Amino acid sequence: SGRKTSSSAPLCCACHKPAPSYLSTLDKKYHPECFRCMGCHESIDHSSPFAYTVGDDGEKHPLHRKCYAELFGIKCAVCRRSIPTGADGKVSYVKHPFFDKERMCPRHAQSPTPRRCTGCHRFEPEG
Repeated sequence: SGRKTSSSAPLCCACHKPAPSYLSTLDKKYHPECFRCMGCHESIDHSSPFAYTVGDDGEKHPLHRKCYAELFGIKCAVCRRSIPTGADGKVSYVKHPFFDKERMCPRHAQSPTPRRCTGCHRFEPEG
């Protein structure tokens, strides 16, 4: 994804106005200031890594990585919040050997007094 300049200005896919200087990414052209997150609607720094989702119509929609995690990320079985990505962009989680579809935030395993089932040692959901 890079910036380009053109004499026959294409239209920005967000505001539909001519974009003599534009950002070309996700198979679209944007004014740099129109390149916004579909989750929080704040602008996205095009020089940093970002995420995107594909709509039912096949259109690609940009998202901040944090917004992607909140909307579509792995949810913790204990606190039901999105498991955050680390600085490297990777998601780390803990799994129980018998409940392989459940994932939880690593902080629950490190808790000094986690609530666990006395039979299977599964972490109990909060609330």
